[in-house]
Amino acid sequence: MMALLPEFDPADVGAGRGLIDRLTADAAALQRDVLAEILRRNSHTEYLGRFLDRASPGASAADLRDAFKERVPVSAYEDIEPYVRRVASGEPSSILCSEPITHLLTR
Repeated sequence: MMALLPEFDPADVGAGRGLIDRLTADAAALQRDVLAEILRRNSHTEYLGRFLDRASPGASAADLRDAFKERVPVSAYEDIEPYVRRVASGEPSSILCSEPITHLLTR
């Protein structure tokens, strides 16, 4: 799994400042990279796959990003609640994400 943030010693103030400087120097590029990684990991899930046509594992980051921007609507919890309920009822977490869901918090 690709790490989105580099490792650094949090006690090293200089390294922390340097990391912040590097991350904020081109925030738009960092946001594109983070979105590309999220989509790479999750485009095959049942939820996103229905919008992204079950994007092939070989789809480029730009293709996934464009499809996401064009096809995936802004959603509220109510929009994904049926999927959350299915996972809570024991169905695989791959319905929503590639990583295992180990905890669900209720209101």
